[in-house]
Amino acid sequence: MAVEYFDQDAEVQKNRYAFKCHRVKDPDVGELIYPVNAIAFHPMHRTFATGGSDAIVNMWDPFNRKRLCQFRK
Repeated sequence: MAVEYFDQDAEVQKNRYAFKCHRVKDPDVGELIYPVNAIAFHPMHRTFATGGSDAIVNMWDPFNRKRLCQFRK
């Protein structure tokens, strides 16, 4: 998952970032990586949620670049 900006200004571009999400460590096969199928933004709280093929929804804080919570199957 990556946060990118359209503005090409160097000051704006230094705020972009990427993070790993929807991954599960499996002792038998290593790390399983699932695609992100949906993303939804909250206009008031300025957070967002991602839904993946792992049947998990993650809530994210883009300003602190942290996962807020996770909703399992």
